[in-house]
Amino acid sequence: MHTDNPYDKQKFLSGRKDLHQRLFAAGGKPLSNLEKTTKGSQSFLPTNTQFPKAAKEPDHCTASADSQQDDLSLLLREASLFPKYDVGLVIEHKQHGYRGVVLASDRGCKASEEWVESFGVDGLDRGVNQPFYSVLVDTRDRGPSPQVTYVAEDNVRVSQRSDAVQHPLVLRLFAACSKRPPAPHYPPAVAFDLRYKPGEELEGVLEHLA
Repeated sequence: MHTDNPYDKQKFLSGRKDLHQRLFAAGGKPLSNLEKTTKGSQSFLPTNTQFPKAAKEPDHCTASADSQQDDLSLLLREASLFPKYDVGLVIEHKQHGYRGVVLASDRGCKASEEWVESFGVDGLDRGVNQPFYSVLVDTRDRGPSPQVTYVAEDNVRVSQRSDAVQHPLVLRLFAACSKRPPAPHYPPAVAFDLRYKPGEELEGVLEHLA
């Protein structure tokens, strides 16, 4: 049969009385009938006790997520500026249909604001924030004088035609056309790093050759 331990009970009640006396002396409300459990809750704390509001902890999880989102946005932007088409690849203009060989590429439009406005670049899906290509145009498509165009990636695609591109700089800068998949391309025959400026004459491009 279970019996209460008088010593433990007395120690417990004595401790509660001592706590009550100390809190009451500090200005708290008395708790009646300490030896019995009462319904409801009465404060053991002084009535004028005020607790400082907990300082709002920085939301490290949210800050970390925002930082990761910023990093991802930056990576996506950089990726969108990376040229899809290599130097020497044969591409064609989606609207005008001319073919050409990629001479150089820029990560973003390097043309003047006047040129951008004149050619409606801001109306493209990616505007100026995309690769732009200097293209040696086939003289049979646009000629007869040799031309170099500056075109946005949104406006071009890989050409599937296998016939050679006719342009004097193709013969000077590139080896014979390779027709291996995925698309025809001209391997560079010499080392060069040309940048065509929109509106520049072909002679201006040739001046950059070593």
